[in-house]
Amino acid sequence: TAYFINLDTSPSVIHVTKSTDNGVTWTKMTDIPAPDRPNIVVDNSPASPHFGRIYVTYSDLGGATDEIRLVFSDNGAATWSAKVNVSNVGGAGSAYPQSSQPRVVADGTVYVGFQYYPTGGFASAQNRIAKSTNGGASFQPSVIINSGPNLHGGLDLGDARGYFAINSSCTTFRHRSFPIIGSNPANSQEVYATWAGGNLETSYACGSLRGVHSDVLFSRSTDGGATWSAPLKVNNDAAGKDQYYPWMDVAPNGTIWIGWHDRRNDRNNIKHLWYVDKSTNGGLSFGRDQRIGTVLSRPTDFIGDYAGLAAANTLVLPMWWDSRSTASGDPYTARVLP
Repeated sequence: TAYFINLDTSPSVIHVTKSTDNGVTWTKMTDIPAPDRPNIVVDNSPASPHFGRIYVTYSDLGGATDEIRLVFSDNGAATWSAKVNVSNVGGAGSAYPQSSQPRVVADGTVYVGFQYYPTGGFASAQNRIAKSTNGGASFQPSVIINSGPNLHGGLDLGDARGYFAINSSCTTFRHRSFPIIGSNPANSQEVYATWAGGNLETSYACGSLRGVHSDVLFSRSTDGGATWSAPLKVNNDAAGKDQYYPWMDVAPNGTIWIGWHDRRNDRNNIKHLWYVDKSTNGGLSFGRDQRIGTVLSRPTDFIGDYAGLAAANTLVLPMWWDSRSTASGDPYTARVLP
Protein backbone atom coordinates (compact mmCIF):
# COMPACT_ATOMS: atom_id res chain seq x y z
CA THR A 1 0.00 0.00 0.00
CA ALA A 2 1.34 3.41 -0.99
CA TYR A 3 0.19 6.92 -0.12
CA PHE A 4 0.81 10.09 -2.10
CA ILE A 5 0.14 13.66 -0.99
CA ASN A 6 0.25 16.98 -2.80
CA LEU A 7 -0.53 20.52 -1.76
CA ASP A 8 -3.31 22.56 -3.33
CA THR A 9 -3.40 26.31 -2.74
CA SER A 10 -6.95 27.02 -3.91
CA PRO A 11 -8.40 25.92 -1.59
CA SER A 12 -5.55 25.28 0.87
CA VAL A 13 -5.75 21.52 1.31
CA ILE A 14 -3.52 18.46 1.17
CA HIS A 15 -4.86 15.91 -1.32
CA VAL A 16 -4.26 12.30 -0.29
CA THR A 17 -4.36 9.41 -2.74
CA LYS A 18 -3.85 5.72 -2.07
CA SER A 19 -2.78 2.68 -4.07
CA THR A 20 -3.17 -0.93 -2.96
CA ASP A 21 -1.78 -2.53 -6.13
CA ASN A 22 1.81 -1.26 -6.15
CA GLY A 23 0.95 2.03 -7.82
CA VAL A 24 -1.02 0.71 -10.79
CA THR A 25 -4.22 2.49 -9.75
CA TRP A 26 -4.90 5.29 -7.26
CA THR A 27 -7.95 6.27 -5.21
CA LYS A 28 -8.57 9.76 -3.86
CA MET A 29 -8.95 9.73 -0.08
CA THR A 30 -9.99 12.44 2.38
CA ASP A 31 -8.36 15.86 2.03
CA ILE A 32 -6.58 17.56 4.96
CA PRO A 33 -7.11 21.33 5.37
CA ALA A 34 -3.58 22.80 5.49
CA PRO A 35 -1.80 25.84 4.03
CA ASP A 36 1.83 24.82 3.49
CA ARG A 37 4.69 22.28 3.42
CA PRO A 38 3.07 18.86 4.05
CA ASN A 39 5.06 15.68 4.66
CA ILE A 40 3.89 12.10 5.19
CA VAL A 41 5.17 8.96 6.90
CA VAL A 42 3.61 5.57 7.71
CA ASP A 43 4.40 3.50 10.80
CA ASN A 44 5.72 0.31 9.19
CA SER A 45 7.21 -1.28 12.33
CA PRO A 46 5.42 -4.49 13.44
CA ALA A 47 6.73 -3.85 16.98
CA SER A 48 4.93 -0.53 17.19
CA PRO A 49 1.62 -0.23 19.06
CA HIS A 50 0.42 2.01 16.22
CA PHE A 51 1.52 -0.15 13.30
CA GLY A 52 -0.08 1.11 10.07
CA ARG A 53 -0.88 4.59 11.37
CA ILE A 54 -0.38 7.35 8.78
CA TYR A 55 1.07 10.66 9.94
CA VAL A 56 0.99 13.95 8.03
CA THR A 57 2.74 17.08 9.29
CA TYR A 58 2.44 20.57 7.84
CA SER A 59 3.07 24.26 8.54
CA ASP A 60 -0.07 25.85 9.94
CA LEU A 61 0.66 29.44 8.97
CA GLY A 62 -1.44 32.57 8.91
CA GLY A 63 -3.25 32.26 12.24
CA ALA A 64 -2.83 34.05 15.55
CA THR A 65 0.14 31.73 16.12
CA ASP A 66 2.03 29.71 13.53
CA GLU A 67 2.88 26.11 14.45
CA ILE A 68 3.88 22.77 12.98
CA ARG A 69 0.79 20.54 13.16
CA LEU A 70 0.17 16.81 12.76
CA VAL A 71 -2.84 14.69 11.91
CA PHE A 72 -3.02 10.90 11.77
CA SER A 73 -5.25 8.20 10.36
CA ASP A 74 -5.82 4.59 11.42
CA ASN A 75 -8.22 3.68 8.62
CA GLY A 76 -6.16 4.15 5.48
CA ALA A 77 -6.72 7.93 5.14
CA ALA A 78 -10.52 7.64 5.14
CA THR A 79 -10.69 9.96 8.17
CA TRP A 80 -8.14 12.04 10.06
CA SER A 81 -7.63 12.99 13.69
CA ALA A 82 -7.94 16.51 15.03
CA LYS A 83 -4.77 18.52 14.44
CA VAL A 84 -2.06 18.25 17.09
CA ASN A 85 0.48 20.95 17.94
CA VAL A 86 3.98 19.59 17.23
CA SER A 87 6.23 22.63 17.61
CA ASN A 88 4.57 24.37 20.60
CA VAL A 89 6.59 27.55 20.12
CA GLY A 90 3.70 29.98 19.66
CA GLY A 91 5.34 31.65 16.69
CA ALA A 92 3.76 34.61 14.95
CA GLY A 93 4.72 37.04 12.23
CA SER A 94 8.38 36.60 11.26
CA ALA A 95 9.16 34.42 14.31
CA TYR A 96 7.66 31.18 13.09
CA PRO A 97 8.40 27.44 12.70
CA GLN A 98 8.55 25.95 9.20
CA SER A 99 9.47 22.87 7.16
CA SER A 100 8.61 19.72 9.10
CA GLN A 101 9.85 16.20 8.38
CA PRO A 102 8.33 13.31 10.38
CA ARG A 103 9.92 9.93 11.03
CA VAL A 104 8.63 6.89 12.94
CA VAL A 105 11.32 4.75 14.61
CA ALA A 106 11.23 1.03 15.36
CA ASP A 107 9.36 1.25 18.69
CA GLY A 108 6.69 3.57 17.27
CA THR A 109 8.08 6.84 18.64
CA VAL A 110 7.35 9.74 16.28
CA TYR A 111 10.04 12.37 15.70
CA VAL A 112 9.44 15.57 13.75
CA GLY A 113 12.32 17.78 12.65
CA PHE A 114 11.60 21.42 11.85
CA GLN A 115 13.19 24.84 11.74
CA TYR A 116 12.34 27.80 13.96
CA TYR A 117 13.25 31.50 13.72
CA PRO A 118 12.79 33.13 17.17
CA THR A 119 13.43 36.65 15.85
CA GLY A 120 12.63 36.02 12.19
CA GLY A 121 16.17 36.76 11.03
CA PHE A 122 18.83 34.72 9.22
CA ALA A 123 21.08 34.47 12.29
CA SER A 124 18.33 33.28 14.63
CA ALA A 125 17.59 29.98 12.86
CA GLN A 126 17.34 26.83 14.98
CA ASN A 127 17.02 23.23 13.86
CA ARG A 128 14.70 21.51 16.33
CA ILE A 129 13.17 18.08 16.90
CA ALA A 130 9.93 17.22 18.67
CA LYS A 131 9.05 13.76 20.01
CA SER A 132 5.82 11.85 20.64
CA THR A 133 5.67 8.56 22.54
CA ASN A 134 1.88 8.18 22.34
CA GLY A 135 1.30 7.83 18.63
CA GLY A 136 1.19 11.52 17.83
CA ALA A 137 -1.52 12.37 20.38
CA SER A 138 0.82 14.94 21.96
CA PHE A 139 4.44 16.07 21.68
CA GLN A 140 7.09 16.78 24.27
CA PRO A 141 8.83 20.20 24.22
CA SER A 142 11.14 20.38 21.21
CA VAL A 143 14.93 20.18 21.54
CA ILE A 144 17.52 22.22 19.64
CA ILE A 145 19.71 20.06 17.37
CA ASN A 146 21.83 22.96 16.15
CA SER A 147 21.65 26.74 16.04
CA GLY A 148 23.80 29.78 15.47
CA PRO A 149 24.39 32.62 13.03
CA ASN A 150 25.75 30.31 10.30
CA LEU A 151 23.25 27.46 10.65
CA HIS A 152 21.84 28.04 7.17
CA GLY A 153 24.78 28.58 4.91
CA GLY A 154 24.24 30.74 1.85
CA LEU A 155 23.72 34.48 1.46
CA ASP A 156 21.82 36.64 3.92
CA LEU A 157 19.04 38.61 2.22
CA GLY A 158 17.56 39.87 5.46
CA ASP A 159 14.95 37.21 6.19
CA ALA A 160 15.03 33.81 7.87
CA ARG A 161 16.18 31.85 4.82
CA GLY A 162 19.55 31.36 3.16
CA TYR A 163 20.04 32.06 -0.55
CA PHE A 164 22.45 30.84 -3.23
CA ALA A 165 23.48 32.79 -6.34
CA ILE A 166 22.70 31.37 -9.79
CA ASN A 167 24.80 33.81 -11.86
CA SER A 168 27.47 36.52 -11.58
CA SER A 169 24.71 39.12 -11.18
CA CYS A 170 23.81 37.45 -7.88
CA THR A 171 20.27 36.41 -8.78
CA THR A 172 19.41 33.86 -6.09
CA PHE A 173 17.18 30.95 -5.15
CA ARG A 174 15.98 30.42 -1.59
CA HIS A 175 17.17 27.65 0.68
CA ARG A 176 15.69 26.57 3.99
CA SER A 177 18.03 24.19 5.77
CA PHE A 178 15.61 22.23 7.93
CA PRO A 179 16.72 18.95 9.58
CA ILE A 180 16.01 15.63 7.87
CA ILE A 181 15.54 12.87 10.47
CA GLY A 182 16.50 9.18 10.52
CA SER A 183 17.10 6.46 13.10
CA ASN A 184 18.85 3.16 13.75
CA PRO A 185 16.40 0.33 12.90
CA ALA A 186 17.89 -1.77 15.71
CA ASN A 187 17.97 0.95 18.39
CA SER A 188 15.16 3.46 18.69
CA GLN A 189 17.25 5.64 21.02
CA GLU A 190 19.74 6.36 18.23
CA VAL A 191 18.36 9.22 16.13
CA TYR A 192 20.04 11.10 13.27
CA ALA A 193 19.68 14.53 11.65
CA THR A 194 21.20 16.06 8.54
CA TRP A 195 20.99 19.58 7.11
CA ALA A 196 23.00 22.01 4.96
CA GLY A 197 24.80 24.60 7.05
CA GLY A 198 27.72 26.97 7.26
CA ASN A 199 28.99 26.11 10.75
CA LEU A 200 32.30 24.74 9.43
CA GLU A 201 32.64 26.79 6.23
CA THR A 202 34.25 30.01 4.99
CA SER A 203 32.57 33.38 4.44
CA TYR A 204 32.17 34.96 0.98
CA ALA A 205 30.46 37.76 -0.89
CA CYS A 206 28.39 38.05 -4.05
CA GLY A 207 27.96 41.65 -5.09
CA SER A 208 26.62 43.49 -2.05
CA LEU A 209 25.46 40.23 -0.41
CA ARG A 210 27.40 38.47 2.33
CA GLY A 211 27.20 34.94 3.67
CA VAL A 212 28.95 31.63 4.30
CA HIS A 213 29.41 28.59 2.09
CA SER A 214 27.42 25.49 2.98
CA ASP A 215 28.30 21.89 3.83
CA VAL A 216 26.12 18.86 4.41
CA LEU A 217 26.22 18.39 8.17
CA PHE A 218 25.20 15.46 10.37
CA SER A 219 24.43 15.04 14.06
CA ARG A 220 23.41 12.02 16.13
CA SER A 221 21.64 11.42 19.41
CA THR A 222 22.02 8.26 21.50
CA ASP A 223 19.46 9.21 24.14
CA GLY A 224 16.25 9.47 22.15
CA GLY A 225 16.79 13.00 20.90
CA ALA A 226 17.55 14.64 24.26
CA THR A 227 21.12 15.63 23.39
CA TRP A 228 22.98 15.88 20.08
CA SER A 229 26.58 15.58 18.91
CA ALA A 230 28.51 18.46 17.38
CA PRO A 231 27.96 18.83 13.61
CA LEU A 232 30.00 16.44 11.46
CA LYS A 233 30.84 17.37 7.86
CA VAL A 234 29.59 14.69 5.45
CA ASN A 235 30.93 15.95 2.10
CA ASN A 236 34.70 15.45 1.83
CA ASP A 237 35.69 18.26 -0.54
CA ALA A 238 37.72 21.31 0.48
CA ALA A 239 36.05 24.41 1.90
CA GLY A 240 34.77 27.11 -0.43
CA LYS A 241 32.05 25.33 -2.44
CA ASP A 242 28.34 24.93 -1.70
CA GLN A 243 26.32 21.83 -0.88
CA TYR A 244 22.59 22.11 -0.26
CA TYR A 245 19.21 20.36 -0.05
CA PRO A 246 20.34 17.07 1.49
CA TRP A 247 18.04 14.16 2.20
CA MET A 248 18.68 11.08 4.30
CA ASP A 249 17.31 7.58 4.70
CA VAL A 250 18.48 4.60 6.73
CA ALA A 251 18.40 1.16 5.09
CA PRO A 252 17.02 -1.81 7.07
CA ASN A 253 20.60 -3.02 7.63
CA GLY A 254 21.43 0.27 9.39
CA THR A 255 23.44 1.94 6.61
CA ILE A 256 22.86 5.70 6.63
CA TRP A 257 22.58 7.20 3.14
CA ILE A 258 22.68 10.95 2.51
CA GLY A 259 22.41 12.68 -0.88
CA TRP A 260 22.74 16.36 -1.82
CA HIS A 261 23.26 18.95 -4.57
CA ASP A 262 26.96 19.79 -4.88
CA ARG A 263 28.87 22.60 -6.65
CA ARG A 264 32.44 21.30 -6.25
CA ASN A 265 32.73 20.47 -9.96
CA ASP A 266 32.00 24.03 -11.10
CA ARG A 267 34.94 26.42 -10.71
CA ASN A 268 32.43 29.31 -10.49
CA ASN A 269 30.41 27.61 -7.72
CA ILE A 270 27.11 27.96 -9.61
CA LYS A 271 26.15 24.66 -11.30
CA HIS A 272 25.57 21.48 -9.30
CA LEU A 273 25.66 17.70 -9.50
CA TRP A 274 24.07 15.15 -7.18
CA TYR A 275 26.32 13.30 -4.74
CA VAL A 276 25.71 10.58 -2.13
CA ASP A 277 27.69 9.21 0.79
CA LYS A 278 27.04 6.56 3.41
CA SER A 279 27.92 5.58 6.97
CA THR A 280 28.05 1.99 8.20
CA ASN A 281 28.89 2.85 11.82
CA GLY A 282 25.86 4.83 12.94
CA GLY A 283 27.09 8.17 11.68
CA LEU A 284 30.38 8.23 13.54
CA SER A 285 32.07 8.69 10.16
CA PHE A 286 31.20 8.76 6.46
CA GLY A 287 33.01 7.29 3.47
CA ARG A 288 34.06 8.76 0.15
CA ASP A 289 31.47 10.89 -1.65
CA GLN A 290 30.05 9.27 -4.77
CA ARG A 291 29.02 11.46 -7.73
CA ILE A 292 25.69 10.32 -9.17
CA GLY A 293 24.70 13.25 -11.39
CA THR A 294 26.33 13.33 -14.83
CA VAL A 295 25.42 16.75 -16.23
CA LEU A 296 26.16 20.01 -14.43
CA SER A 297 22.88 21.87 -13.84
CA ARG A 298 22.44 25.62 -13.48
CA PRO A 299 19.67 26.38 -10.95
CA THR A 300 16.91 28.85 -11.69
CA ASP A 301 15.63 31.40 -9.18
CA PHE A 302 13.42 28.72 -7.62
CA ILE A 303 14.24 25.00 -7.54
CA GLY A 304 11.77 23.91 -4.86
CA ASP A 305 12.46 23.48 -1.16
CA TYR A 306 13.86 19.96 -0.82
CA ALA A 307 15.24 16.91 -2.61
CA GLY A 308 14.69 13.24 -1.70
CA LEU A 309 16.25 9.83 -1.13
CA ALA A 310 14.99 6.35 -0.21
CA ALA A 311 17.28 3.47 0.79
CA ALA A 312 16.87 -0.29 0.83
CA ASN A 313 19.68 -2.77 1.54
CA THR A 314 20.38 -3.35 -2.15
CA LEU A 315 19.09 -0.18 -3.83
CA VAL A 316 19.16 3.56 -3.16
CA LEU A 317 16.90 5.95 -5.11
CA PRO A 318 17.66 9.66 -4.83
CA MET A 319 15.66 12.52 -6.34
CA TRP A 320 17.28 15.82 -7.29
CA TRP A 321 16.73 18.98 -9.37
CA ASP A 322 18.36 18.65 -12.81
CA SER A 323 18.27 21.04 -15.80
CA ARG A 324 19.75 18.82 -18.52
CA SER A 325 16.40 18.50 -20.33
CA THR A 326 14.71 21.81 -19.56
CA ALA A 327 16.10 25.08 -18.23
CA SER A 328 13.34 25.19 -15.61
CA GLY A 329 14.48 21.82 -14.31
CA ASP A 330 13.03 18.37 -13.74
CA PRO A 331 13.16 15.79 -10.96
CA TYR A 332 15.72 13.11 -11.78
CA THR A 333 16.67 9.82 -10.17
CA ALA A 334 19.31 7.14 -10.68
CA ARG A 335 19.66 3.61 -9.40
CA VAL A 336 22.46 3.55 -6.84
CA LEU A 337 23.60 -0.02 -6.13
CA PRO A 338 25.45 -0.26 -2.80
